[in-house]
Amino acid sequence: MFAVYESSRFSRNEKNRLRAESIFEKHNIKFFSLLDCVPDDADDAFLFKGFNGLFNESFSRKNSKRSALKLFDVSKASFFTGGPIPFGYKSIPGPNANCSKQRKVLAINPEEEKIVELIFSLAIRGVFGTSYGVKKISTYLNDNGIFRRNRNWTLPLMNFGKQQIINFSDACNETILGGNIDATKTLLMAVIDEIVVEPSDITLKGRKLQLLRNIAKNKAGNQDLVPSLITNWRREWDSNPR
Repeated sequence: MFAVYESSRFSRNEKNRLRAESIFEKHNIKFFSLLDCVPDDADDAFLFKGFNGLFNESFSRKNSKRSALKLFDVSKASFFTGGPIPFGYKSIPGPNANCSKQRKVLAINPEEEKIVELIFSLAIRGVFGTSYGVKKISTYLNDNGIFRRNRNWTLPLMNFGKQQIINFSDACNETILGGNIDATKTLLMAVIDEIVVEPSDITLKGRKLQLLRNIAKNKAGNQDLVPSLITNWRREWDSNPR
């Protein structure tokens, strides 16, 4: 059984919900929602979940638009909208506005400002007059003990195609729900950093960097290889330039 507090916490996208429930049915897993009174009759349950799912998705879409408009107004007023603070900046209380909430603004972080200047200098002329690329800059900073907020500088995961992401997600779902304990453990150790158990749901958290490391381990010098979990990946489906 897969239980959630309320169906909208499980999915607010009908396409994703139907795909997930298809996997549940394939593995004989019953979906249960505490607050939703889903009928026992299969046909009635199909209609109920369909209507309820459409309502959840519609509400999510409208709420997303409202949030986007609100964030746009906040950014237009030169306030920080939240999220990760860009390197080289810090968040400080902004000037009082005509609202009850204290807004924040971004200001230059004096300590990180020097590192940003160094990065640009390395990109332009390097150490001995030859410009450095991203990888070489990261290596130089790490080797010299110049860290990114107490963490090593790493390369971002780029050009990971949309179809690859879909295939990877589907492969993960099938592995986790497939009943093979060893395969599930291997998958969790490979891409998952943290598992958060809450009264309403279970959240698996991972990092793109961890995924990139595992892709690199499996490449072995061949650009066509990806993690073995993705058995139906095709090179022409990704978004990398040709």
